[in-house]
Amino acid sequence: MIPFLKQYLRKYWYFFLGAFLCLILTNYLTILIPLKIQTIIDYYPKASESHIFPHRALLGIILLALGMLLVRSFSRVLMFYPGRAVEHEIRKDIYSHIMSLPQSFFRKNSVGDMMCHMVEDVNNIRLMVGLVSLHFFNTFLIYTFSLYHMFQIDRYLMLIVMSPVPFILLCVRVLSKKLSRYTGKSQEELSRLTKCTIDFLSKVSFIKVSGSQNFVQTVFDEINGTYETSYLKMCRIRAQMFSFIGIINTLGHLVLFVVGGKMLTKETLSIGEFVAFSFYLNLWAWPTASLAWIIHLLQQGRASIKRIQNIMKNEPPLEIKVSSSFDKKTLPVHLEVKDLSFSFEKEVLKNVSFSVLPGKSLGVFGVTGSGKTVLANVLAGIEKAPEETVMINGSFVEKWSHKEYQNLLSYVPQSTFLFSQSVCQNITFEKSFKENKLLEKKLKKVAQVASIDKEIETLAKGYDTIIGVKGAKLSGGQRQRVSLARALFKPHGLLVLDDVLSSLDSETESMIVDNLFGGECDATKIIISHRTSILSKCDHILVLDEGRCLAQGTHKSLLLEEGLYRETWKYQRALLS
Repeated sequence: MIPFLKQYLRKYWYFFLGAFLCLILTNYLTILIPLKIQTIIDYYPKASESHIFPHRALLGIILLALGMLLVRSFSRVLMFYPGRAVEHEIRKDIYSHIMSLPQSFFRKNSVGDMMCHMVEDVNNIRLMVGLVSLHFFNTFLIYTFSLYHMFQIDRYLMLIVMSPVPFILLCVRVLSKKLSRYTGKSQEELSRLTKCTIDFLSKVSFIKVSGSQNFVQTVFDEINGTYETSYLKMCRIRAQMFSFIGIINTLGHLVLFVVGGKMLTKETLSIGEFVAFSFYLNLWAWPTASLAWIIHLLQQGRASIKRIQNIMKNEPPLEIKVSSSFDKKTLPVHLEVKDLSFSFEKEVLKNVSFSVLPGKSLGVFGVTGSGKTVLANVLAGIEKAPEETVMINGSFVEKWSHKEYQNLLSYVPQSTFLFSQSVCQNITFEKSFKENKLLEKKLKKVAQVASIDKEIETLAKGYDTIIGVKGAKLSGGQRQRVSLARALFKPHGLLVLDDVLSSLDSETESMIVDNLFGGECDATKIIISHRTSILSKCDHILVLDEGRCLAQGTHKSLLLEEGLYRETWKYQRALLS
């Protein structure tokens, strides 16, 4: 835990030093007030006889209180700022790290978990850095100063008052271990609940249409009930800690009134000293009562750090920084795949081999579940290719930096994703094109190649139209074409298209295919589709079945062979006719 926090806190050491000095001054001023009260009580009878009222002592108490208020406020500013700064930095680092992790990480971890880490866990660390540090220093100082002055008043009385403390702290230690365990379990259940909520809310339309509300409600209630149970167990342990710690102050006053009362009757303790002693005990009240809460925050913070460290120690982050130079020219690549096999729980690609010369095109055909999308993900770098299986321009991809590989690649997945921004921002990742003629020219060019230019111009604000969450204002075919335009806009030498024309009518599909193969895109192309009319334009075609290469060749050569490709070609031709 300490090494993790140290890397973030070391740059703010002067804030903690300033806060610590302010806390020393605050507690010193606090300790002086009971001494002033003792002076007033012990000397008031003598002063009243001589008709002199201790004005200086009262004025001193007022000034001490004002000074304490000012310094205490400043100490909180100094202590809480690092907490907010660390919260910002940790959240930024987690986001950057998560965005750089491979697809295998996201198969094991849900979006709900990531949300919980980014919000709940980071907030717990902020509370630990700010509040826990503040109260730890404050409690240490108030106990140190008050015990010293109690010792000065009467060491015997101080030892009697403090005698129950070791036993109570031992009980608190035992309870804090239980609290740590239940806190971690509660946070895990919160992650499950967050994941469940996100999953159900993202599919609310389907849930209503399918009539599965009762089933979904049952699942949600079960997970919510489990979280409630684990959280209540944690609360019970925390309540027990509050009770044990609260006893310290109560027992202290009980001992003071019993033992101190006898000392008053024997005149071994003055009334002023008795009152000052009582004030010092009262100074313990809040630090002591908050101790259970601080221990709870500390345990929450520790559990959150462990959870975040489990993410950060995952596979080394991949450097994903795509070139921002939209006018950069990238040459077509030579792609070779040799004996590529890939597995999840079972093998999904088996000894696949092919080669695509620079500027040429490869079509990939196969039924559902044949491994086409997995092959696309491997070529796009989403899934890590086994060593010495994929080569670009004669070099295996593992010898390339991820940044270099991403800079020469454009990929449009089967499930398109659009940001809830304007059309222009979705294609170019730039806020506006109006002040950049070169950008505007390329933007309109790729929109034309993707056959979406005319439809964009009919929108309310054209390329500046906000398209809603995930492109909700566009049809499925329009979303696919905007995604295609985005891929074409980015400089690339290799273009991978995974069934991106499936939602289009035959006329629009034909226009895009003609544009892609008519000289508008000179990159090396990998086109995955179940439509043989598209694949017929490719220089070479690969037929997959259950992860294996069933056949490969040109469109004409595959039509001469008995097999899946020829049967599908005949069937689709019959449907069109």
